Amino acid sequence: HINNLEDVLVNKWFYDGSECYKCYYGNYNRVLKILMNGLKHKEFV
Repeated sequence: HINNLEDVLVNKWFYDGSECYKCYYGNYNRVLKILMNGLKHKEFV
């Protein structure tokens, strides 16, 4: 049951799935964190 779906989708808020049996928003939260913080570029040899 999601009470704040509009905030999650429209405002790009992180979704706390701790109340869910299985949360599928883990990847969404990881990608959102990367987009908000930027990528760390490294040089590979």
